[in-house]
Amino acid sequence: MNWIQSVTTNVKSPDGEATTTDLGPKTLLVGPNESGKSTIAEALQLSLSGSAYGVLWRSKEVKDSKLLIALSPQGKGVFAESLVSDGSTARWALEAGKRATREGTNGMTFPVSELHTILSGSPSTLRTFLFRNLLGSASTDSVRDLLPPSVLPVFNGFVGESAMVDLTEILKGIAKNKRLCSDRTKAAKSVLSACGEVRRVTNDEVDRLWLELAKSQRFEKLKEMYRMYRAGESLGNEDQNIALNRVRKMLSQLGSTEELQSMTSAAKAKESLEFALREQGALSVITKARNRIDVEEGMATQLAQLEKKLILALDTIVSTETDNFSEKISSYLPEGEEFIIDVDGNSSTIGLRRDGELHTALSGSTEARTIAAIGAALVDYRCAIGATDAGVLIVDDRMWDAKTLGQTMTALEDSPCQVIIMSTIKPKGRQRIGWTYVDVERA
Repeated sequence: MNWIQSVTTNVKSPDGEATTTDLGPKTLLVGPNESGKSTIAEALQLSLSGSAYGVLWRSKEVKDSKLLIALSPQGKGVFAESLVSDGSTARWALEAGKRATREGTNGMTFPVSELHTILSGSPSTLRTFLFRNLLGSASTDSVRDLLPPSVLPVFNGFVGESAMVDLTEILKGIAKNKRLCSDRTKAAKSVLSACGEVRRVTNDEVDRLWLELAKSQRFEKLKEMYRMYRAGESLGNEDQNIALNRVRKMLSQLGSTEELQSMTSAAKAKESLEFALREQGALSVITKARNRIDVEEGMATQLAQLEKKLILALDTIVSTETDNFSEKISSYLPEGEEFIIDVDGNSSTIGLRRDGELHTALSGSTEARTIAAIGAALVDYRCAIGATDAGVLIVDDRMWDAKTLGQTMTALEDSPCQVIIMSTIKPKGRQRIGWTYVDVERA
């Protein structure tokens, strides 16, 4: 696997000038706090991936150009360029007000702090990390074999015709769809709350109210005509008695005298009809809202069932590689230490077994050494699939003592990747063969 021979950068440079640091396959960066060790690590990450981990108070990967411009104290321009052992280069550059650019060789860096964040995260975070780094994908048929028939229709809806699947992406999709179901259910329930109590109105009742309105309007119009004719208005050449008799005949067709006297006014009839139509419309809305709630809650239940079964399937699939991974990690630890990792549902266990006893609460330096071994094992997996791009394991300063630092360097000497360890001290004795010591203290 390729490694970085040198890195040139003006990241955090007080005067904006760039400096070059020569590196070896195994490098110890030595210097007091604030001497620039982390700057070299950040420059490596930026040049190889366009991001840096843990900068600007963020315990995660930072890619945003608006944030990364802060790595240039003058706020003008900042860059990082790495020379790779095969003669290629990797360069990242950023100018104020512009988007960062990255070109050249791709690579990967494993800062111990980043791995620590992943390993100390939730079982879901750890499960995702293990699957993506150890497997990357799984056979769709092998996953189906691990799922009960009841959840297969929903699972098939996610995978379609794909022969290979990323289960972590499917779980993300399930979580997203569960949130959508929850949002739609809340929206439908808010509609029910806004509608309140609604009286059921039949179509026959609406038809009756339409007729009642039409009848009331005709009655009021005829009464108006009767008053006009009696007063002799708008008759023209027509005989008054003939006109009045015609109106009386039309009134009798509407009903008896008693019925006409008790007839609802047109205004009130219109109000009753409008109310009935509103109630009928509200009932339609309520019916649709209730149906939506049933659909969304039913889908949420199916998604939750699939999620639960898929997590169990993922744990089973990951466990087939976890034992091998644990053995590989242990090979980069001091003799007598065995790495243990187990993810099961909503719980996870990570630790070291010494003399038959499992230790999960590790000291800072032991934890850093252990996570460094994890990074080395991850690069081993990359090599196994034929990766040749640059791989750098960055072990940050954990207030080493000379003995622990020496043990860590010994354990990582056979790592297939480039190793960079940051420390304020050197190990005891002569400079170790195969290691490059770099004093990074700035004058």
